[in-house]
Amino acid sequence: MTSVRRFGRPFALALVLVALAQITASAATQPNPARPTIVAASAPVRPAPPAPQYIQTRIKELGSSFDGRVGIAVRSIDDGWSVGWKAGELYPQQSVSKLWVSITALDAVDQGKVRLDDTVTLGRDDLTLFHQPIAALILGGGYTTTLDDLMFKAITTSDNTANDKLMRSVGGAQAVRNMIAAKHLGAIRFYNGERALQSKIAGLIWSPSYSLGNAFFEARDALPLAVRKAAFDRYVADPYDGAAPDAVAAALARLKRGELLTYGHSRAILLELSHNTMPPMLENTLFNLQIAGYRVVLAHPERIVEVQQDPNRLLPLIERGVLMQITAAALLGQQGERLRTTAETLTSHGMTHILASDTHGLPPRRPPLLAAARDRAATLIGQAAATTLVTSNPAAVLYGQPLRLVPPRPVAQQHGWRRRHGV
Repeated sequence: MTSVRRFGRPFALALVLVALAQITASAATQPNPARPTIVAASAPVRPAPPAPQYIQTRIKELGSSFDGRVGIAVRSIDDGWSVGWKAGELYPQQSVSKLWVSITALDAVDQGKVRLDDTVTLGRDDLTLFHQPIAALILGGGYTTTLDDLMFKAITTSDNTANDKLMRSVGGAQAVRNMIAAKHLGAIRFYNGERALQSKIAGLIWSPSYSLGNAFFEARDALPLAVRKAAFDRYVADPYDGAAPDAVAAALARLKRGELLTYGHSRAILLELSHNTMPPMLENTLFNLQIAGYRVVLAHPERIVEVQQDPNRLLPLIERGVLMQITAAALLGQQGERLRTTAETLTSHGMTHILASDTHGLPPRRPPLLAAARDRAATLIGQAAATTLVTSNPAAVLYGQPLRLVPPRPVAQQHGWRRRHGV
């Protein structure tokens, strides 16, 4: 994603460029080592405008001057125009395909099939090949982690083992292909994971023995050169993980617009911050989320030390539309006196918009306590207002409806307030 400013007007672009001459991760070239549906009224579809001429010219220059096969796609997220060079042809994706695994996982979360904090244990049988930093943790005696951690490692460090384990944990390669088809992503293929793909490119069939040391390279090098070359040439000509640049750019644009993910088709995002301090880039993050059309809900603000010291730190966020979600157990004093007094202060001053259970599972772990928390809130703000915190407000967030909010009141910073509240 990038922002381009030309003639004083900014617009957002999704851009994909795939060059066969620069395949660096293939096996043949690796060096050794039930909710209600809200239907909007249809509107006439206007044809997208043409891409700016200077972009069309530049794309043509790049494509025609490249020494090899290359596909380029550029798409305007806001205006809808697109331009490309051989953008409908299929090119190898290699690690770009990790994006589809992560979207499949997040889609499974949206559908309630899995949770990001679901735990999985990886053993030696889960190892893949090439880049897999997680292998050191696995070989240390097994590694138990969450789906969230696997996704983070796959996307940020391109860890092949993390990606394959995530894929298998959410239904396997067929689940990824089903997601691509269901969301109409177009000319995007997905093979059977890193191990199967890289082995086939090299003319091999995957064996677990390939995952450590030089076993994969030794097996590959033992093949006749003609066999290896034929396997690689076949992959280049018709890649098993092939994708068209214009399909990838279109998918990125839809992801940016929030059309591929988010629970229940809601435009709400639950944001949890560090409990120590407000991050310095919070304003920019909130601006980017809101400009993209998301409604931001801040979880557990009562846990943030800066808020405990000065609840008025939340006022600028509330004024810009950020909603505050307080944990029921905190309001009931089950998470300590400091969190209780902060939660009570926020609630009594109109800075609590939702009461949530934060159960993270079935009782007895973190029982919901919503009824008791509602009753406690009722002693602070009245029964009707307390009920909205557990009924109409959460429903409005989920289904994208407006909330009727009471304007927040600043907390008077009297002498000794922090001392009385234990901060």
